Amino acid sequence: MWGAPGAAAVGGAAGAKAWTTDGGDDKKKRSPLPIIIAIVIAVIAAVAVFFFVSSALGGDDAEITITGCDIAADGTLTATGTLESASEVDGSLDVRFDNAEDGSEVDSTSTDVSGAADESIEWSASGAAGDDVARVTCTAGPLN
Repeated sequence: MWGAPGAAAVGGAAGAKAWTTDGGDDKKKRSPLPIIIAIVIAVIAAVAVFFFVSSALGGDDAEITITGCDIAADGTLTATGTLESASEVDGSLDVRFDNAEDGSEVDSTSTDVSGAADESIEWSASGAAGDDVARVTCTAGPLN
């Protein structure tokens, strides 16, 4: 007896069900609920990650401006500037002095900053350089 499994053999019982690939009536209908729940959980997780990363990176978008970066004849380094933020500020600002000739770090410091929201907060920082440093560049940030 050759043929598809479940197929009636020649001369077999009439009305026997033949083998098919469409699933027929035996296939159960699946509920879309698990898929919808998975999508909702994925969206919630994505939103949570976005807010976590935004806050970790200073999602406040404080604007730091350097208005002065100087080296005195005695090697005293001075950096000045302003900080503006949409929210209240009470923290510290990292400032780095680099040798303008080769980019190497000469000195670094941190200065306290505080002020109300939408206020221009002035800051200044100082450091010291050796005799071999003639020019410096200044970098400010991040706000901690």
